[in-house]
Amino acid sequence: MSLQLCGEQSPASIGANILSSLIPYLDAKVGVVYALDIDGLA
Repeated sequence: MSLQLCGEQSPASIGANILSSLIPYLDAKVGVVYALDIDGLA
C-alpha cells in the first residue's frame, strides 16, 4: 500500500488507492470513504 501512496496525489486519488488496497485485503464487497472539506462533504 505504501507504494500506491507515494508522490503527490489529490485527496480523491489517495482515497481510491487506499480502497483499492484494502477491499481485496479485507475481502470486502464494497468500500466507502467519506471526506470532509472546509465547506462540508466533499
